[in-house]
Order: sequence, then C-alpha cells, then structure tokens
Amino acid sequence: MSLTEPLFKVTPPGDGILVTTSRLRCVEPRPSDLELLQKVFGDPAMMVLLGGTLTNEFIQKRLLDWQVSWREGKSLCGIVEERQSGKRIGSASIHPSTVPDQSGAEISYMILPEYQRRGYATEISRGLIDYAFQVMKLDHLLITGNPQNEASQKIAKRLGFRCLGETEYVHPYLNNCTKHTIWILQRQ
Repeated sequence: MSLTEPLFKVTPPGDGILVTTSRLRCVEPRPSDLELLQKVFGDPAMMVLLGGTLTNEFIQKRLLDWQVSWREGKSLCGIVEERQSGKRIGSASIHPSTVPDQSGAEISYMILPEYQRRGYATEISRGLIDYAFQVMKLDHLLITGNPQNEASQKIAKRLGFRCLGETEYVHPYLNNCTKHTIWILQRQ
C-alpha cells in the first residue's frame, strides 16, 4: 500500500480532536505547529535513530501535507498536547503503511525529550489503537521502528503488538532510515 492508496480513507473528526486520553489529546495540526515540528524533526537527539534531522523546508512541507491529508481523510497525523497545560509536546498519527508489500495502517508517535519517560507515547498510542479499531474498523495496525530504538520496541510490546521481524527499505519521508522492525496488532 502506498501512502496515497485510496483504500485508506477516513472521515476526519469534525472537532479537530482525534484522540483524548486521561492526560493527552491528539489534535489536528495547525500552521503554528511548525516550531514544534522543527524541534521534533530538527533535533539530532530525536532523529539519531531515524536517519538524521530533516531540513526546515522539508518540515514545513510535511506540516502542509499533514494539514491537507487530515482534511481529505488520507491520513491523520496530529499534534500531541497535554490536556491540563495545553502544551504541545509531540506528534502522533494513524497513516497508511510505509512498509513495502504490507497493506494496512500504521501508528506512529514522537514525544519531545523533556516529556519522555512519562508514559505519554504508550498512552497516546492506546488512544490511536482504540480509534483505529473502533471508529475506523481496521483489522490490524502496524508500528515500525529502528531495531536499535529499545524504548520504541518496549512500547510496541507493552501495547500487545507482535514482532514480524526486521527488514530494510527506504522510508518514504525519512530517506536515511533504512532498517526497520515491523510490529503488528490484530483487532480482537
């Protein structure tokens, strides 16, 4: 499934809120999120296992792509914010699979370093899983990650995903990211 395959079509939430958990929300991206995404995708520490930092021009284009894709229901790439403070602390998404020859949808998450190790990635991912299975009625979900990213591997296990193994391919948006562990979760 390519990132533009028409089989992935969802009606975006009318209120701009994809997921709400006890502490977090995943919301529709807006132009003012550029600074946040520059922190996420431009930070060498955040991107070390994802092929390196992205240029500001590329990040700006991705934000525009996220906004259009959200409105058109082609993918739901959103911004994670703390409910209590309203601080925008990362990104999370349900999007078409980036894995060659593996159809379906994938979830992803990136939380700023100063907000990591609080269970936020696991919490927002649980919300995305519920949305994908209950609202979108998907049969399965994928998570992909760098095999060296132990924290992400632990999150996938904690969420009940089963490891399909490691593979190599060029990620469509992270060109220098070629090694991936693929995880799958079937709807119960």
